[in-house]
Amino acid sequence: MDIGLLIKLHRLKCKMTQEELSEGIVFLSYLSKIENQKTNASPEILQLLCNRLGIEISEDTDREVEEECKEWYDMLI
Repeated sequence: MDIGLLIKLHRLKCKMTQEELSEGIVFLSYLSKIENQKTNASPEILQLLCNRLGIEISEDTDREVEEECKEWYDMLI
């Protein structure tokens, strides 16, 4: 699972728009590319986005994202 999906997941969870999250960090179009896995952002940019969202990047991030996505999917079904 890509960090872009984690960022999007938490942004939506926080009811934040892409514009709100990207303000002062990156262009809106660049955030969209990050979330849609069309580009790989630098670790510094990812850290700034995660800080704004109040999330921490760790080695367990992939597993955590997969679990959260499964929970959301189960709730939708």
